[in-house]
Amino acid sequence: MADSANRLCFDLDCNPFFCDGPAYLIMSRSLGGMSVEEFCQAHYRGNERDRKALVRQGIYLPLLFDGDCILDDALIVFGELTPEEASQAIKAFTWKLNIPCGQLLICCEGQDDEEIRNAVQNVRREYLALFEIFDVPPGEYLVEIYATPPRFILHFSPLTEQPPMPEMEYGCFELPTLGDFFDCEEEA
Repeated sequence: MADSANRLCFDLDCNPFFCDGPAYLIMSRSLGGMSVEEFCQAHYRGNERDRKALVRQGIYLPLLFDGDCILDDALIVFGELTPEEASQAIKAFTWKLNIPCGQLLICCEGQDDEEIRNAVQNVRREYLALFEIFDVPPGEYLVEIYATPPRFILHFSPLTEQPPMPEMEYGCFELPTLGDFFDCEEEA
């Protein structure tokens, strides 16, 4: 059973966050000690090797889905999954993320330095929420993304050993949509 005292949950569906696109960036608000300019140079104008170097260090996770708004109602869990969540979950992704500042940043991948700067500086637009910041225990985490019948779960647990690096294409991790998991109907 999940220990609720050691479980921290955030429901993106309860926030005004909206990513009208297929790509997300998940990272520490501190960008691993990099400036916004350094990060954007590597992510937007660098080559695949530059992006992979940031990923290998656990600085960020560039995620690309086959559909828009896929994580907009995700559940973010620090700690154990409930037995119900664990029994329904199909793992779609595993890697690591360092959050030394204790602030998890999830943002829409807007391909724009200004959007990253606004997210890191917590500068919000009046009618458009392209990022969310969550206060979490600082640390190095194993990140597992699970598909469950209603939505994705982003599960963070303490990193105890280096997982194998997932395959990247064009500097992103390509993930399936929920529909890919639940479209087929059971045969009678």
